[in-house]
Amino acid sequence: MVEITKIKLDKVDRKILTELDKNCRIPSSRLAKIVRKSRQTVEYRIDQLTKKGIITSFNTAINPHKMGHKIY
Repeated sequence: MVEITKIKLDKVDRKILTELDKNCRIPSSRLAKIVRKSRQTVEYRIDQLTKKGIITSFNTAINPHKMGHKIY
């Protein structure tokens, strides 16, 4: 049986995750201004969230309609 441990996130980590959910390609400098932390702090926290398995990937969603394709 695999035991899942619950990880507590502080307000800054939750804000970082919220902003990354909106736009995963946001520059770390802009993200740092939003969460009011230094760029290095934001990059470190993203790295820690990735190592802990909270962030598993950064995905791109493609809108086929913008490329002229029709989906039925």
